[in-house]
Amino acid sequence: MPRLVRFRRSHKPPGVRAQCLTVVYVLAACLPLTGCVAIGATLAGLGFTNQVNGIQYRTFTEPLDRVSQATVMAFKRMAFRLDTVKQTKTGELIRGAAADRKFEVELKALTENTTLMRAMAKNNIGVIVDSSIAQEIIRQAEKALTPELSKARDDGAVGKALNPES
Repeated sequence: MPRLVRFRRSHKPPGVRAQCLTVVYVLAACLPLTGCVAIGATLAGLGFTNQVNGIQYRTFTEPLDRVSQATVMAFKRMAFRLDTVKQTKTGELIRGAAADRKFEVELKALTENTTLMRAMAKNNIGVIVDSSIAQEIIRQAEKALTPELSKARDDGAVGKALNPES
């Protein structure tokens, strides 16, 4: 005749099992909340995105000297104080300031007709803070490089400038 096997209960005190189950429940409850720190930080206004992605890049199909002149014109148009225009091994470094921001634009000549621009805005302690100003520096330099297209855009005649036959 088969023998009945009787299972014994664990010899662990009852509090240990309850503690283990509590840990499992807490971990299971936290699993769906893994992205909430970033969401909470954004809602709190910490602005990680601008501090991490504050550097803006743009490649121009223009020689370095033209892009440099356009960048200086952009600084003047935006009423930034132009501090330095320094020659580097691969191009130029243009620095300026306004209010509580310092601006830095690095130009690198990739070829004789291709120039890479890197623009950033920093606060007084050197933390990259504002990608929108960096974007605007680039946009104003683009505008200075193409005055006839920007004038047509301002006049609302972009279609005529692009399609003169119509």
